[in-house]
Amino acid sequence: MKKNVLSIVLLSTAALSAQAGTMGPIVSGDYFVPFIEGEAAVTWNTTKSVTVFGSPANLNKDLWGGRGAVGVSHSFPSRWGYSVEMGWGYYGHTNSYASGTGPAGSLTITNNSYLYGFDVLAGLSYSFDPVQIFFKAGAMAENRHVKGSAAFSNTVAGVTKVSTNTISSVATNVLPELKVGGLYALNEHISVSLAYMHVFGNDDFSASVTGGMSSPTATAGISSVANAQNPSLDSVLFGLVYQFI
Repeated sequence: MKKNVLSIVLLSTAALSAQAGTMGPIVSGDYFVPFIEGEAAVTWNTTKSVTVFGSPANLNKDLWGGRGAVGVSHSFPSRWGYSVEMGWGYYGHTNSYASGTGPAGSLTITNNSYLYGFDVLAGLSYSFDPVQIFFKAGAMAENRHVKGSAAFSNTVAGVTKVSTNTISSVATNVLPELKVGGLYALNEHISVSLAYMHVFGNDDFSASVTGGMSSPTATAGISSVANAQNPSLDSVLFGLVYQFI
């Protein structure tokens, strides 16, 4: 009888020990995790004032935008990992108004510049639950969509003549990009993110118009100079990440 009781106790103890072993932290091997991400963005760009016959423009920059991305991460038991992602973002716009007077008339230029782009990033991460920090590098196809008008005006024999041309163009540059930041896991699926992103564009994005004109439609006397590469971007991004674990 005692042997039977002792056997039951030993078997019960072994079963409880095995069950308790499965209740602790689970250390898994490497694995792939798809994710989607949505981010609100505040972006500073390096667009500067355009001058018309020496008169600077008035600039008004709207800094607000956002970015969405999809990707996959690959983690190791050592807490290191890597990820790749593709994203599309809108990074605000700049309103510009410039007016100047030359020897034979005046020129007024107004435009709205909208900044958006598609990017691809890859990088390393390090996790110490519930926080993960990351460093990513890649490139952005940055677009600058300009909508506006240029109005030429002069007075001939007491009569003022005005000629207006509309402007609509899209300039695209592929520029290097860096992104650093971190994630805080709310649960196994959802994390909040905070990051800084820099796109290496033109740090002196400006233009100038000089010369004069003989009539509103004859602009042979006018010349303009611009550094056409799209501006640099500096963004602070706050978002949510959903992992398909």
